[in-house]
Amino acid sequence: MFYLILRCVMHDDWLFLHQICVAYLSILISLSAKIMSDELILEVAKAGLLHDVGMVEIDPIQLKKPRHKQSCDERRVFELHPVKSFDILKEFSLSDEALLGILQHHESILGIGYPKGLKAHKVSYIARIIQTADEFAFIWKHSLSSESEKPVNQVFDRLRKLHFDKLDPFALAHLYYSFQKAPDFSFVKWA
Repeated sequence: MFYLILRCVMHDDWLFLHQICVAYLSILISLSAKIMSDELILEVAKAGLLHDVGMVEIDPIQLKKPRHKQSCDERRVFELHPVKSFDILKEFSLSDEALLGILQHHESILGIGYPKGLKAHKVSYIARIIQTADEFAFIWKHSLSSESEKPVNQVFDRLRKLHFDKLDPFALAHLYYSFQKAPDFSFVKWA
């Protein structure tokens, strides 16, 4: 598994930093929810760390291209990364729950996600945790990319405006709660 992480670092350092952030945020959500065993929290952490491994097969230039500027073919390739991640990782010692979380981490509770367009009750809870962490990390990075520092609450406001009806409200509430009792991270800058 270390080889896969190293491969992400070599492919694109933003991808590696993003995966670390998603793993950390997924752990925060899981700990706050207090409904998982330590073993399952470890699986959530592994799934968060490896959820985008399939992106190593996408050209780094395409990874940096904004979604609205991608061609239909580029978007299709991008939307297959959960399947590619699943295919790569099923050869390793991850639990079925972690693998399902990785495969489904871009599904939406409304059924408008990918790769299969599953609705809320069919999307695993680990996938909903990873999706919430993934969206938060993405917005955090892009909010800070303009050199202006954004407090965590502004990132949450933007997340709620853009994705509130697509994300699991329980996971989002636990992420919010985790930051409310944590120190202010507004000083954190992304590479």
